[in-house]
Amino acid sequence: MNSGKDDLERLEKLLASAWEEVPPPAISESWQAGVMTDIRRLQGEPAEPEKNGYSGRLVWRFSAAVLVCALLLAFYTLLRGFIPYEDLALIYLEDPIGFMFNPPFV
Repeated sequence: MNSGKDDLERLEKLLASAWEEVPPPAISESWQAGVMTDIRRLQGEPAEPEKNGYSGRLVWRFSAAVLVCALLLAFYTLLRGFIPYEDLALIYLEDPIGFMFNPPFV
């Protein structure tokens, strides 16, 4: 049993001496500085504002204003009693021949 324990101690001594004998790798200072710069950059990047943030808000505000205008226009036409073909009927009644040879929406 002693020989197994001696072998284990000898192996531990060999491993310890092999660990101590390995020279540290040669690393340049520029590489170390680059690594530290990358670590600092990853650690606390400031939040960048959205590039389209202002335009996105502007679009939503504009769409809300357009919606309000469309609702007001629809409400006005309902109160006025607008009939879609009323204007075309008036144009036709005023000049039926001109309406046939020169249609207004073509």
